[in-house]
Amino acid sequence: MELFKKNKKKTQTQVDREQKEAVSMNRSGTQRVAAVLGQIRFTESADVTGRISQEKMDWYRGTVSALAVQMDQAKILRLDTSAIDQSIQFIAEYLPEAIKSGNEATADRIIKGLAYGISKARKDIPEKDMENASAIVDKRLRRLQMHRDVIELSRKIDELNKALRRQKRTLEEYQGNYEKCKADLKSISSRRPDLVKELDELGFGSNQLSAGAKGIDTARVKVIELSDSIENLSRQIATNESAMQEDEATIRTLEIQMSQTEALVDEATLEDIRKQQEEFQKELLQLERQIDDMERINKDFTRMMDAVYSSPDMVDRIIRHAMEYESLVEKEARAEEGRRMGLENEAENDQENTRQMN
Repeated sequence: MELFKKNKKKTQTQVDREQKEAVSMNRSGTQRVAAVLGQIRFTESADVTGRISQEKMDWYRGTVSALAVQMDQAKILRLDTSAIDQSIQFIAEYLPEAIKSGNEATADRIIKGLAYGISKARKDIPEKDMENASAIVDKRLRRLQMHRDVIELSRKIDELNKALRRQKRTLEEYQGNYEKCKADLKSISSRRPDLVKELDELGFGSNQLSAGAKGIDTARVKVIELSDSIENLSRQIATNESAMQEDEATIRTLEIQMSQTEALVDEATLEDIRKQQEEFQKELLQLERQIDDMERINKDFTRMMDAVYSSPDMVDRIIRHAMEYESLVEKEARAEEGRRMGLENEAENDQENTRQMN
């Protein structure tokens, strides 16, 4: 950071001109930040989700108003604060969207960043510390960058939460459809064992299927498809939840560092955080494409099945469907038996503990 003091290698005229230019630049930066804060309209940026209380909204409004006044009335410093002012402006621009989306934790972190930037990062340096002014301002700027990194991670968590809410709604739909399709398949299989037998005997002297048998095979395929979709989407949900936990842990680490000491993380760590943000954006786009692909597969399902039945490999495919469905049923039966035995063992242990206590 450039310090406004006389440089022996420069003429006084040069020093005066540079100081005048820097003061003008600082005044311009200060006015831009004050304008950004003053332009935040809480009626337009009101929480549309209902997750933020009216009391908290009033607090945001009052705090931002006070910070805007503080920035508007700030004196022009002897230091070049243009980089600091730019960071404050970036942070301020995140606030309306955070509030409108009901992301209270992110909004709180934005307010903390603004408060630090305006009240501390731009604080004038005592005369006795002027020799170290450049290092002090650099340190403040790095600390302000930490606030920005925390805010970016918090915004990433908000996007993950948004994706998770959508994924979990889709998962519930898949699970509901799966249970319905499985129940329908079980019902028709019980009512029409002759059709099941027809499928079982396929390839053993007969390669012709009735419409009813084809219907059972179609129902089996639907159950298998839904089971695969549930499994894939469950993995995606687990991945996003794990990523969210990692980001929350990183935020806690950064916030602890900021609260306990002025020491800052190194540039390598900050670069890693920025790379995580880029990877998140790529993963989110990929996730959107995967969900779209699933929807297209479901829409084209009937057409795909028609192609299967007209294919020379129809018999092999239907036999494989039967084997896959049988494997799925056996897997669920084993899981249910495991849960039952676990409950029985737990009950026996409770009884044994009760006898020992008596």
